[in-house]
Amino acid sequence: MTKSSGNLELFAGISAVSDKGLQNFSFFEWETTTNKEITNIVSPVSSELADRIDDMQSDKPGGKVPAISSEFLVTDFINLKDGSTYVVMEMNMNGPDVSMAYLSEGMIVLKINDHKFQWINFIPKKQYSSEFTNFIYHKVITKGNQFSIIHNEIENNIDFDIVNSKKAPKRYHDYRDLFLMKVDFSEDGKMNRSVIIEPSTYDTSIDIKVTSFTNKQRLILSGIRISGITTRNAKLGIMSLE
Repeated sequence: MTKSSGNLELFAGISAVSDKGLQNFSFFEWETTTNKEITNIVSPVSSELADRIDDMQSDKPGGKVPAISSEFLVTDFINLKDGSTYVVMEMNMNGPDVSMAYLSEGMIVLKINDHKFQWINFIPKKQYSSEFTNFIYHKVITKGNQFSIIHNEIENNIDFDIVNSKKAPKRYHDYRDLFLMKVDFSEDGKMNRSVIIEPSTYDTSIDIKVTSFTNKQRLILSGIRISGITTRNAKLGIMSLE
């Protein structure tokens, strides 16, 4: 990614052994005008992070070397005004059969600033879809130096402790009666999660894939209306985040 300054940035998850998962995070920054390396840092996956994710994946016991699944893919690479860089990785994968064709198994969020990884956090999520991915995954929203993530969730998981729980949240299907959640991150990585839209508000769930975030701090909300076996996209309204 190229920053507004013209510097080139690169982030990667590294696996020393291909079948053992990702064992390190790496971040590089070059000054393109002088071809000078500015930042070159590597951070091993901590046992705390690996254990935390293993708690959510009870069928995947942890190994001797802390590692996370290589199915965590980089989805967002964001630079904020204070010079910090945020990276989001979501565990997206194909499911075992047509009833669970798409799976989303949580998000890792990393903050990089002052030539080091400031913090690494994890948002548990257990969502699947049999048809399409419009309600799965997440979207990043920013305001100044504030970084947040929105995603859909079922009512049973609204009060789930995303920081301390040792058990996985309840797995849920893609689009029925979903609440739109917002996770705000403080500068030191603390997470605060809240409901911003209930399914009864628009009589449908929010289509994360189509919903867009504008530079005027507004969400242009979209959903899908279902009538029998027929579905159609619908613009639901505009929500101000000011």
